[in-house]
Amino acid sequence: MARIVSAAAAANSRRQHTLDGVTYWRTDYFNTAGEAPQAFIVEKSPGDVSRPHFHRENEFQVFVRGAGLFGRHAVRAYAVHYSGAYTGYGPIVPGEQGLAYFTLRDRHDSAAFYLPESMPRMRRVPKTFRLSEPVPVDPSQLATLDAVQTVPVLAREADGLASVLLRVPARQQALAPAPEGSGGQFLVVVGGSLQSAGEALGVHSCIAVAADEGAFALRAGDAGAEVLVLQFPRRAAWQDESEDVQAAAPGSVLASKA
Repeated sequence: MARIVSAAAAANSRRQHTLDGVTYWRTDYFNTAGEAPQAFIVEKSPGDVSRPHFHRENEFQVFVRGAGLFGRHAVRAYAVHYSGAYTGYGPIVPGEQGLAYFTLRDRHDSAAFYLPESMPRMRRVPKTFRLSEPVPVDPSQLATLDAVQTVPVLAREADGLASVLLRVPARQQALAPAPEGSGGQFLVVVGGSLQSAGEALGVHSCIAVAADEGAFALRAGDAGAEVLVLQFPRRAAWQDESEDVQAAAPGSVLASKA
């Protein structure tokens, strides 16, 4: 069954953290250790730079507020980034208005490995990096929408990696793409709202859909809905090989201690 967390419920978890000497605010949606998916929003102020690093799990990031630099690329809402496990990225440099972004992983990850000092821990596996142009989110257009629209964000690849934006007219229903053949999905509300079991899921509400579930049914609220679908690739066999996090090379930081 899909797991749903509204933005309103997640707001209660907003806490200040420090990682690699950088202080930031974090709002948790899904953060259970083990093989469960992980999702949280990071809010950074100007000057709070994240150094280049990598993670052991596949990861999407969705920039939701502010602007800045992501490596050499300028980013703002709602650009979508994907990096596969052991693919380095960064630095992340907030602009004058700060920068906020979702971090979404197909499995929980407890460590960040900073570069270049963690290069001995980098595995020789295929690297995947994708970064979209900002997604054209415009809730004001939902009022005149008369049919469901699908806007490609990241073209579907052979391993299932993909992202689309769905626009659903007010009080209408639509099916998200089926997750079959993928590594599961996150759905993030970026405009309007959804209705689920009598609850309003406003902007930045989040839904996790496992790969073996059917297509998730979306029901738009009174103002319609814009929903980003972020689909992970199928996990490679090497990703399930055990690795001792505590034996990390110098420069790695256990994020769970932040």
